[in-house]
This record gives sequence, C-alpha cells and structure tokens, in this order.
Amino acid sequence: KNDQFFSGWKDGFEKLGHVVQINGDHSFFFKSKFVYKYPNIFRYLNALFRKIGLKKLDRYLFSKKIAMICNKQNIDLIFTEINDSIEPNLIKKFSKRELLITEWFGVFPNMVSKDTLELLKQFDYIWTPCQMDKVYKESNLPVKKFKYLGCAVNQDFMKYEFDKKYEYDIVFVGGIGKHHNNRIAILEKVAK
Repeated sequence: KNDQFFSGWKDGFEKLGHVVQINGDHSFFFKSKFVYKYPNIFRYLNALFRKIGLKKLDRYLFSKKIAMICNKQNIDLIFTEINDSIEPNLIKKFSKRELLITEWFGVFPNMVSKDTLELLKQFDYIWTPCQMDKVYKESNLPVKKFKYLGCAVNQDFMKYEFDKKYEYDIVFVGGIGKHHNNRIAILEKVAK
C-alpha cells in the first residue's frame, strides 16, 4: 500500500479510472514479507534456485498463481518491473481472460540476468523512461515492443520539507546501490 516504487504508477492508473491491485510477491515459494525482511537470504536462495533448476518451477507456479488472481479479480492488464519471476506466455495460457502483460524496463541490458532478457520477448509492451533503441537493438532485444513512458512518483509519499536555512545548488535523485555504484565517483567529481 505504501510501496515507494509503485505508488506513483498506482496513483496514475487510479486517476485514469482503473482499479489497481498491487502484488508484492517475487516468487511462489518466497512471499514478499520474507523477501523484504531477509533480502540477502532471498538473493542467495534465488541464485541457488537458478543454479539447481528450481527457478523454472518457481516461475511456472508463480505465473499460474498470477493467472488465477487475474481470473478471480477480473484483471486485464499486468504492469510489472524488471521481472524474471513470471512468464507472460504461461500467464496467458492459464488465464481465462484476455490479458495485456507489460513490463517497465529502464535499465541497460548488461545490468540484468539472462533470464530477464529472454523473457522480454514475451511481454506485449516494454515501458522505458528514455529512448535507448540503439542499445536495445545492439543487444538483440525486441525494439518494436519498447515504448517511452515518463517516470511517475507519488508526491504525497515522497514529500520532504527542506530546511529553509540551506540553499541547494545540486540535488541528486537516484540510487547508488550495487548496479549504480559508479555514481558515487561521479557525485564526488560533481562535488569537487
């Protein structure tokens, strides 16, 4: 309900008159509460599942579960983010509804798993925050499926009161995690 990543999208869809349901699970076997409470253990187990071949079973069961939720809740659009936990073709196979399955993919191909790249071909549309046709074409990805979609944010959730006694010449908005750790060096150069 208060997910900082999807709350902007949720608000946008609702303002357009859509009923939205958020599913925070990443796996059939590992529920979202476990994933968020023990992220390192989940990453380890997910890698182990991938290595011993259980990831395909997990993806199969999770896709079937998502199809059943779509049937029960009369869902006709799935909007997900950089996802190798579902297989769109399986969801459509098990769904009694006509589904449009889309994915937000705002990263470079070298930043995601091989599974994620293979599954991209199954999505009806792939949303991206900028035009990267050349990068996607060079990576042999389905460029025609990529559609530009600007970023969204829940302004109420991300509201921050600035201390009026400070002035800000530069503001950085973004991550500096594992996939973006080169940004620290860039920010240090900007600061100098």
